[in-house]
Amino acid sequence: MIQRADPGRLRPPPNREAGMTLVELLAALTLLGVMSVALMGSLQFGARAWEANERGSNAQDEVLLAHGFLWRELEQVVANPVFEEGVEDSGKAFVGDSRSLEFIAPWLGALGQGGLYRFRVEQRDSVVVLKWQPLELDQDRTDIVDLRGERAILEDVDAITFQYFGTREDDSDPAWHAAWREEELVPRLVKLEVLFEAGSRKNWPLFVVAIPSVL
Repeated sequence: MIQRADPGRLRPPPNREAGMTLVELLAALTLLGVMSVALMGSLQFGARAWEANERGSNAQDEVLLAHGFLWRELEQVVANPVFEEGVEDSGKAFVGDSRSLEFIAPWLGALGQGGLYRFRVEQRDSVVVLKWQPLELDQDRTDIVDLRGERAILEDVDAITFQYFGTREDDSDPAWHAAWREEELVPRLVKLEVLFEAGSRKNWPLFVVAIPSVL
């Protein structure tokens, strides 16, 4: 006997993957929005962190440039400069106090004009300023370019402190001094401490320079 197939049993099951319901679509869009917000926040945070690190790095590079320049020049301090004929210099070769320092040292110069220069380092408000002048400019000369100048080498400065180690005319033993105003003598060591304003990311490295000309 032949059995007939039941038409109901041969009907294919409903396709449950044919599409998404409105609730499922809304849930997917909500999840996508949350992920987008989280990703954007991460990117913005990373960009801000990168910019802050870049600013801090550039600021510290300026500090290291000033540190290196002053170190090199103090290592070349000329205790007893010999002037050319006709050139007179009424200033002391080396004089300083806790807030400023003046000395003579060789330098190639901002425009490539080498020779001996008189340098002065001092604090003005929140800025440390470097001034320079060739010794030849102490005379009334018109045959050379005016090479005097000054520029800010450190900013955001709260305070600077110079100290000088050596034997002064009235000392029996070398010691640290807050000022140096001797006529003939030059200290053995020069120490410079720099404190930056609150919130600054700058850091002044150890600065204790030996002056070879008096060691």
